[in-house]
Amino acid sequence: MSMHAECCVERQGTRWSKARKGQKVMVRKHAPDGQLRLSYPGSLLSADSRRLVVRTSWSETADYGHFSMQKGEPAVEYFFKERWYAIIELLDWELNTKGWYCDICTPARLNWSPDSGWTLRYTDLALDVYVETDGEATLLDRTEFYRDIMPRLDDEYAGSCHHAIFQLLGMARWKCGPFSGFNPQAEDGRQAASKADTERKGEA
Repeated sequence: MSMHAECCVERQGTRWSKARKGQKVMVRKHAPDGQLRLSYPGSLLSADSRRLVVRTSWSETADYGHFSMQKGEPAVEYFFKERWYAIIELLDWELNTKGWYCDICTPARLNWSPDSGWTLRYTDLALDVYVETDGEATLLDRTEFYRDIMPRLDDEYAGSCHHAIFQLLGMARWKCGPFSGFNPQAEDGRQAASKADTERKGEA
């Protein structure tokens, strides 16, 4: 399947407005060749016709260079129906924002089935943007993107990727949207994560 065809498939899916706050969702991140790269559970914080906000927990302890995460630390993830990026707000155990990790990716696809419930799927296109809490942004993995992904994209989709980068850099510079420092959906995530952390400590 060509990259163009894969992207067209990603645009299909269930009406997002059917999703409800508090429902569980399985996030599935795919490589450009269609292979499943990562799968993890989350809880919907908000959903409308254009955007989903999901509370998740980091799956492993790791140092990624620009940031590090401990297994179980909370995150708030923003997925979009028409935009070519996803934004992950990284939180520490005290629910302070560490920064934002942004995937350049196909628009997310949301589906529901009686057997598996809600599933959110997107294709990671290798190019990433990391945004510090002061708004400074760094473009990551450019070599992999231009060497392996860019040659497989037609002009329309290549343009969508570049436009996504400019959108993210602009929002980070002006601290708009998830980069504003306060967002009602993110605050819901902090409160939910705080409750879960309290319950976790009570069980210890």
